[in-house]
Amino acid sequence: MLKKCMLSLMIMAMYSLFCYEVYQTYALPLATSTNTTNLTYDNNIEADTLLGILEIEKIDLKKPIYPATSVNNTVDKNVTILEPSTMPDQENSRIILAAHSGPGAIAFFDRLDELTYHDIVTFTYKNQIYTYEVIGIEQQEKDGTITIPKNSYQSLILTTCSKQDATKQLIVTCKIKS
Repeated sequence: MLKKCMLSLMIMAMYSLFCYEVYQTYALPLATSTNTTNLTYDNNIEADTLLGILEIEKIDLKKPIYPATSVNNTVDKNVTILEPSTMPDQENSRIILAAHSGPGAIAFFDRLDELTYHDIVTFTYKNQIYTYEVIGIEQQEKDGTITIPKNSYQSLILTTCSKQDATKQLIVTCKIKS
């Protein structure tokens, strides 16, 4: 009996380690908060300077992205870049963007649920266009965080509230095209 118990504990410990290594959880911004944490990109960019442009032709979306230190980097005004995003000129970069869906003028991700696998998303950064392809679409419990797998490729993550279920959030994962 003791051997079975020890084996169970070892399996649970290994599973916990796997989950820690394979997934990361990120806090989402509150609707009225301003994210003022520095990102790991060129710190010479001024707070109100445009950081990049997000474009999704399929849903007729083209929006500016501001640095995390900008007063414009809030879901109450724009598409928001989340910490700990890294820019696409860095190895294995991960850009995490959030915006509102639903009715209203600031519901920039209202049509995000129309994306399907292989759709194209572009992010312009430092005058270079980075092209991403949708590789994952999922819903997670809406608890102020998102959990996404760690990966060894450049990715762009888009998240918003689910329009189908008020207790869920939509997460669209995109991988850079070679």
